[in-house]
Amino acid sequence: MDISYPLLFSDKEMASKYLVKSFPTIYLVKEGKIIYAKVGYTEESMKELERVIVENINN
Repeated sequence: MDISYPLLFSDKEMASKYLVKSFPTIYLVKEGKIIYAKVGYTEESMKELERVIVENINN
């Protein structure tokens, strides 16, 4: 799967806009709407993220 995505490390304006308080904070945005949001990391959350990506690539 070849997907490019922006990373937010030092853009304070963007971090403020999306209320990023800690890392990792993951948002998937489709057609301007947040379709998935998660703060933190677990193996289970990565499985969920992969499922959401696959569902939305096919739709």
